[in-house]
Amino acid sequence: MITLQWSGYTGWKNGVKNYTLEKYDQQGNLLKTFFPGTDTTFIDNDVDPINQIVSYKITATPNDPGLINSVSNVIRLIKAVNLFYPTAFTPNGDSLNDGFTVSGHYIAKMELNIFDRWGTLIFSTNSSEPWDGTYNGRLMPETTYVWTAKVTDSAARNFTHTGTIV
Repeated sequence: MITLQWSGYTGWKNGVKNYTLEKYDQQGNLLKTFFPGTDTTFIDNDVDPINQIVSYKITATPNDPGLINSVSNVIRLIKAVNLFYPTAFTPNGDSLNDGFTVSGHYIAKMELNIFDRWGTLIFSTNSSEPWDGTYNGRLMPETTYVWTAKVTDSAARNFTHTGTIV
């Protein structure tokens, strides 16, 4: 959810008739036009799992005929990456929660590593391949494992997220 708030335009004698808000993707393609009327606050709660980087432009239309519209500066926003991962899984072959993986929105590249309690790397992948609970072909004991995800998002930002899995 993105909340936009701006100062009302004050350059016209008879004020603003309405505002128009345009939303663009990273390449400058118009995604959607909103019509907030005379409000100077707008909440964009459209779910958009594709466009991590969006830009907005506000146009004020005057009440007075013959005056040209006033167009704001463009604001560019980068949405945060949302990671999804379970805290437990059951690799017992029943086809329910048999694998562990990390996924999310706006991920361009990710390396997932899983370690045992002694810090030994027991699983690593650069794909969406889930860990099946095995190491060297044998099922690992039921205990807590540490994972790290090195992520590059669609905006080319890098970060690392860690967690545990049982």
